[in-house]
Amino acid sequence: MSDKKDAACTRCGSRNLVHDPENGETVCANCGLVIDEAPIDRGPEWRAFTADEKDARSRTGLGVSYSLYDKGLSTVFKGDRDAQGNRLKDETLIKMDRLRRYDNRSKLDET
Repeated sequence: MSDKKDAACTRCGSRNLVHDPENGETVCANCGLVIDEAPIDRGPEWRAFTADEKDARSRTGLGVSYSLYDKGLSTVFKGDRDAQGNRLKDETLIKMDRLRRYDNRSKLDET
């Protein structure tokens, strides 16, 4: 919003707006409509003091993809080993297979 002093709620017209600095939102105290929200900073979460440091650091993981229903942030079940590289017990493998199957079913588009 450009002029927050004279701002009014677009739903009810109230000028009783409350700014929540923790969430970065401005909310109408009358009807609860979120009037304004702070954008998400997608920049790096680290600082670099030299060009070499900046080149050596990078963000981790894949970015979000709007072409996928879940933006590419889904859970992936794979492998038969735990985080230490030990083989999973048969009972645990059966549970993981069941979880993998339920997870895949939840991703099916029924439209």
